[in-house]
Amino acid sequence: MNESSDRKKEWTIGKKLSVSFLSTAIVTLIVALIGVVGSNILNNAIEEVADVRLPSVSSLLSAEVQTEELNGLIRLLAVSGLSMENRRDYYQEIEVTIDGYHEAIDIFAPLPQTVEGSRMWQAYDGLEATYFREFDRFMEFSLEIDRFGIGDPVEISRQIEGFERITMCWYREYYT
Repeated sequence: MNESSDRKKEWTIGKKLSVSFLSTAIVTLIVALIGVVGSNILNNAIEEVADVRLPSVSSLLSAEVQTEELNGLIRLLAVSGLSMENRRDYYQEIEVTIDGYHEAIDIFAPLPQTVEGSRMWQAYDGLEATYFREFDRFMEFSLEIDRFGIGDPVEISRQIEGFERITMCWYREYYT
């Protein structure tokens, strides 16, 4: 024990202060290095969000809005009694909406995706093709109705049903 007490006595106040300041500096340096590494990790994450995630979310939201607008325009075209002028306006709006949808998807498609996101995108891509195939069928049918000048398909359907009833009544009356 005498040796340790002798060593303590050898330590002057200057040595003690130097060691304590040096140990404080080492701890500060370690904390600073941890902060710098954490800052770099956070910066990389922020860059990924800003460069990849925000544009992809924004473009998907825009595509969703365009799809809902397109569905609304389809419903409007199905309303009976629309004037041909209104129908032409809706057709023009449909073209603009489809262009907006494709612009949004063109922004999203080339962005990097996670494995799960890529799998979901492939599934959606097939659904999108089916949706637009059915949409094209609807548009062909709608344009055909316009070519025939049928302003109210429901009224035409009622007239045909009425004609069928009258014909059936005449048939029963004369042939039975």
